[in-house]
Amino acid sequence: MDHPFLKGIKRILLLRVPLDIVPDEELDRVILEIVERSDIGPIVLLTYAKMMKARRDPEFLGYLHKAALVIPVSKSLENAARFLRLPAIFRYEPFAFTIRTLGVLENKHKSLYLLGENHKAIQLIASNMRTSFPGLNLVGRHAGFFPRDKEEIILTAIQKATPAFLLIGTGVPGKDKWSFRLASRLPARLA
Repeated sequence: MDHPFLKGIKRILLLRVPLDIVPDEELDRVILEIVERSDIGPIVLLTYAKMMKARRDPEFLGYLHKAALVIPVSKSLENAARFLRLPAIFRYEPFAFTIRTLGVLENKHKSLYLLGENHKAIQLIASNMRTSFPGLNLVGRHAGFFPRDKEEIILTAIQKATPAFLLIGTGVPGKDKWSFRLASRLPARLA
């Protein structure tokens, strides 16, 4: 079936869980289209474990159906699609996908906000990004593992920074569901 939000992209269902077929040559265009449209959900890097979680958690499954992109990053998903005779999927490595996304953002001089990890790691990541992607405007960062009562302050900081893209790492309360629950208050994001 065709993708509900993006032109030229196919979405398949693997055991009721959506997976998007994004050819390598279309990836840059699709990422840019998602960044330009903040009204759609996040980009989700789907592992086998997350797929199994979605099969037993209807709330998470519903969130995946609303995601802008569900990118398979696990060989198991690729094998399962082949076994079920579904169309061939394009599997991406999480690190390479993230670097490519950052490269697309840098080429268009977009802004980025980092959220997640611990304080020391987020500082190192921000420093490395400034060096590796000088055309990328890093407008803010905040460590993960914050208490829920600080969530509103962090959301306000993200909104005031007005990033084009939010990169979410580990340590966010609510884990995978956090960016979906607050979708209307967040920019385009990679969860």
